[in-house]
Amino acid sequence: AKINLYPFRRHRGSPVNIFARFNTSLDEPEYYQQHIYTNHFRWDNEFSKISTTTVEGGINIPLWQLSAHVAYNLLAGNIWYDNAGIVQQNAEAMSILSASLNKNFILGPVHLDHKVLVQLSSKPEVIPLPLVAANARYYIQFTIGPVKAMTMQLGVNAWYKGRALGTIGDYGCYSFHETKNYAMGEGGAICFQSDEDQERAEIVREKGTNRSKFFRGQIDKYTWVDYGSSYLPSELNVSYLWAQLQVFEKINDRRLSIWNYYHKTLRPLAEAGLIEQPFVPDYAVHNAHMYYIKVRDLETRTSLIRYMREKGVLCVFHYVPLHSSEAGRKFGRFHGEDVYTTKESERLMRLPLFYNLTEEDMRYTAQCILNYPGFNR
Repeated sequence: AKINLYPFRRHRGSPVNIFARFNTSLDEPEYYQQHIYTNHFRWDNEFSKISTTTVEGGINIPLWQLSAHVAYNLLAGNIWYDNAGIVQQNAEAMSILSASLNKNFILGPVHLDHKVLVQLSSKPEVIPLPLVAANARYYIQFTIGPVKAMTMQLGVNAWYKGRALGTIGDYGCYSFHETKNYAMGEGGAICFQSDEDQERAEIVREKGTNRSKFFRGQIDKYTWVDYGSSYLPSELNVSYLWAQLQVFEKINDRRLSIWNYYHKTLRPLAEAGLIEQPFVPDYAVHNAHMYYIKVRDLETRTSLIRYMREKGVLCVFHYVPLHSSEAGRKFGRFHGEDVYTTKESERLMRLPLFYNLTEEDMRYTAQCILNYPGFNR
């Protein structure tokens, strides 16, 4: 349930959002939680079904850049892994209570985002949670160029368990794969915190040579200095990407237009409880990389994908969780309890979304979903 209140007379377009949700499920354990036979682990369990009940609510006041959220989860028969990596089932019911408060400030180009999270687990030996976690995100946002050619964010960007982000991850990556918003077939970019890393990356990319320094006039000849391979994209690939980057705002606006149309048109299904739509918090800005819906379960999704294919529309599921893939089962294991990962992956379906999707095809796709017989019984 969700209601909008309009207490600000001078800001009628900025409502106060109050919402409440209730969800309950009863799921069978995964096959590999019940049965496994490997060199390191062997078990043959008869676990009972997993019961999950969630009650949550919150309030959002965009005008004040303020939001709060409270959730209570009741778990019975939840599955977890002990310190030895052995799967266990919690015989008794347990609960998790969480509450968060977000308060952001915008001072011209300066953004100061804050979040405090409190969590209580009735069985910390099964689901250990930090009692209090705080997150701060400070950055400057400004526009480059007279025609808004680029918007940049510079920031000291938060903390995680007492460690500043940027000290945890030294690298940032962008993918320009054919499925991304800006594509060059196969390719990507990597960003560095350290100049030393950038110099080493140039050598690796230039077949193990210091050729980049030679082109910049820093040395009089180049030679083989370290490990490397031929990772340079071709001029044709780069040209294809560069043409898109020159009009990236136009591409982004078009993708957002399609995303917003799907979101508005399919809202009645969400309000009827037949699907779940993407949720974008007020403190975040998305780039319309994809539009997805989540249906009741795997059976519904399979039926809906088949129905859309019969109507001439290709809709796909997003991913298979890595821990259940062949390599994931071979080389790794799921840490903790798989409460959401597999279940949510089986509910998710992606809709067609690309720059040159026509208005006619966009409307046809949405109308096919609205007319799906499984939603109209």
